[in-house]
Amino acid sequence: MPRRQHRRVPMRSWLTTASAVLASLTVGACLPIPWSYNRSPLITGQLRSGAGPAPGLTVILAEPDSTSRCATPLASVVTDSAGQFQLPAQRQRMHWLPLMGDWVFGQSWVLCARIEGRNINLAQTTINKREKHAQVRCSLVRMPDSTAATQGTCDITY
Repeated sequence: MPRRQHRRVPMRSWLTTASAVLASLTVGACLPIPWSYNRSPLITGQLRSGAGPAPGLTVILAEPDSTSRCATPLASVVTDSAGQFQLPAQRQRMHWLPLMGDWVFGQSWVLCARIEGRNINLAQTTINKREKHAQVRCSLVRMPDSTAATQGTCDITY
């Protein structure tokens, strides 16, 4: 009976693979597995000013940053004749899968409206879960004093 021959895998290949896996587990507790998550949900809503809709205004979605106030938007859209708008969900691509720690990323985002060349903060939110859709109803208010800046608020429903 002929003897069966097995192909030998070089020991160097095994050592290289084992050391790469061991290094990724011990140093960063991460594996090189790409994945994605929603950093902000699909946002639909209406912007009102005074008693009626606010058509033709730009609504901006941005990351929270106390210094820029929506200076670097993730997305923006112009309100329609009824003051309604829709901002698409923003996806984040990750290249490493963390194995330890708090890797369930929540969502943090800011909504602003551009009025007379200035960004007015409408809402800022941080939640510890991933939502697919957010419904917002925003209002712009100018204080009775004509020198006061316009202010904005939003009610957010998930």
